[in-house]
Amino acid sequence: MFRLKTLTILGSKAELSTLPEGKLLINTINAHSYNTALKDPLFAEALSCGDVLIPDGVSIVKACRWIGAKSQPRERIAGWDLFDYEMNRLERESEASTAKGESPNTVMFMGSSQKVLDLIVKRAAEVYPHLKVATYSPPYKPEFTDEDNRAIITAIHASNPDLLWIGMTAPKQEKWTYSHWSEPLSCRHHRSRLRLLCRHRSACPLMVAEPRSRMALPSPERAPPHVASLHPRQHPLPQEHVDRETLQITLGSNHQPPASPQQASIKHQALSKQQASSEHSASIKHRASSQY
Repeated sequence: MFRLKTLTILGSKAELSTLPEGKLLINTINAHSYNTALKDPLFAEALSCGDVLIPDGVSIVKACRWIGAKSQPRERIAGWDLFDYEMNRLERESEASTAKGESPNTVMFMGSSQKVLDLIVKRAAEVYPHLKVATYSPPYKPEFTDEDNRAIITAIHASNPDLLWIGMTAPKQEKWTYSHWSEPLSCRHHRSRLRLLCRHRSACPLMVAEPRSRMALPSPERAPPHVASLHPRQHPLPQEHVDRETLQITLGSNHQPPASPQQASIKHQALSKQQASSEHSASIKHRASSQY
C-alpha cells in the first residue's frame, strides 16, 4: 500500500551532494503526485521503487512532520534545485575534462516539442558552455507504441549522456522511466523530473522563460484568452505600479502607502480566512497519522 508515512524521502538540499555516482532514478513528489499515486498502482510503484525521492512541495514536508513519518524532510527541494545542482556539477566536471583534452560531458533532454528543445540548446550554450547538449522530442500521445519506445531508447543510446532529463508530464514520465529501467539505457546519471519540459511551462526559468517577467508564458497567439489578457507583451506594466515602485524606492522598502477602505476590507477577510484555516488544520492533525 502506498503510504506517505513509509516513503523514503530526501531530507534537504545539502543531501544532494551525498547521492552516489552511477545510474540513479530520481523522482519528485508533491501533494498532487501523492494523490495521483493513490489511484495509479504503477505510478505508486515507480515513486516507491526509485533510487531517490525528492520533496518538491512544502505540503509533503509539513505532512511528514504532522504524521510522524519515517522520513522527516527539513525543507522543500524544488525541481529547479535539483536541476541547478546537477547541471552545475556536470559543467564543472566537463570544464576540467576539456582542459585535459578529453571529450565534454553530455546532457540530454528527452521530452517536449522540438521548438522548446531548440530554445534550451541555445540557452544552455550560454549558461553551460562546456556541456554537449542532446535532445529528443517524442510523439505527443497518451501511450507510446513499441516502435516509439525503441526510437526513444535508440536516441538515448546514440547520445550516451552523462545526465538524462525526462520531461513528459507526470505520471507518464515516471511510469515510462520505471517500466524501461531494466533495459540497458546508456547513461551515467538518470534523472526523471516533474514537468521539466512541458511546452513553455518550464520549471527552469533561466533556460526558457520570458526574461522580462521571469515567467514562462506562451506567445500571445498560443495563449488561452484568460492568459493572453494578462500577457506582458500585450500589456506593459501599468503606470500606477511604476509610480508605486518608484515611491517605495524613494521612501524606503518598508514604506507602505495608506490602504483604501476596499483594501482594508480585503485584508480583514484574508486574515479571517487564515485564522479559520489554521483552526481547521489544527483539528485534522490528530487524525492524519492513522489515515496516511
